[in-house]
Amino acid sequence: MTTLNLDFRNIRQWRGSQHQAFEELCYQLRDPTPEGAELVKTGNPDGGLEWYVTFRNGSQWGWQAKFSFDVDNLLNGMEKSLRTVVEKRPDCRRLTFCIPFDLPDAVEAGKRKSARQRFEDRKQSWRNRIWGADRVRIELWSEGDLLQRLVRHPGQRGIIRFFWGKEVFSPEWCAQRMAIVRDMAGRRYRPDLHVDVPVSFALEGLALSENYWRRFRGTRDAVIETADRVQVTRYKGLGVTKELRYLKKKLAEWRHATPDKTKLPKRLEKAALLALTRECMKIIRDARPPTPRRGQRKRTETQRIAEERILSLSHDLTPS
Repeated sequence: MTTLNLDFRNIRQWRGSQHQAFEELCYQLRDPTPEGAELVKTGNPDGGLEWYVTFRNGSQWGWQAKFSFDVDNLLNGMEKSLRTVVEKRPDCRRLTFCIPFDLPDAVEAGKRKSARQRFEDRKQSWRNRIWGADRVRIELWSEGDLLQRLVRHPGQRGIIRFFWGKEVFSPEWCAQRMAIVRDMAGRRYRPDLHVDVPVSFALEGLALSENYWRRFRGTRDAVIETADRVQVTRYKGLGVTKELRYLKKKLAEWRHATPDKTKLPKRLEKAALLALTRECMKIIRDARPPTPRRGQRKRTETQRIAEERILSLSHDLTPS
């Protein structure tokens, strides 16, 4: 597998230049078009925008790509595009610049301000110097923002392949490497001696395989079944009503946090889910009444019923 080095300096040329390739990449990483709005991808000349959306009220949001790694050239190019936008697109209310690097906060040697501060200062200057610029909100998609969009994009593999000419960790790649390793092992490899190890299921989760989802849904269904069994009204008088009500609330939150199945690029929020699970387990421990003593020979009917209810609650709080 080729080491993945998604440096925008190494992006391929398209239509004769890296700039054209960067413009197209930014367009591929755009947000979904808002409901009721119209998406327009411009050609050359672009009127200051690579693409824009027009809303029902006539207002527009536009995006402009700037493939430059020099801050001065970048800021000058941004100003030129902004002047074009306010002149030719008076309904534009938001202009987002896409750039191939993150603006440093540190001040370079020989400079009085950082690149980030110079950008912020220039935005204020544009509003004061350029007629109509005060109506346009300036935003920025820098390298980190674009890479985050790429990682979450469902077409990530094809986009990386097209713009960088690199292969990614795909099922086809894994199958090819498995075939190579199997051939190298020769007669030493015997499928009947295969042993499952914990890491194999981690890989199943990484691939979001059907086997992973089958086990995920089995565990999820067991917890939900337990939550449905717990009826607060059945266990009044045992001193745990408050805990059970809180448990029902938290189990409802847990159920919402664990959908039946997620689709990429959306993923389960691991930290939040673990915290919620631990909280539910603690409430369950607190909600368990003391186990009845078995040594008593004589019990009243009230005691017997209470003991049965305690045992029933213990059962209901145990996932099947």
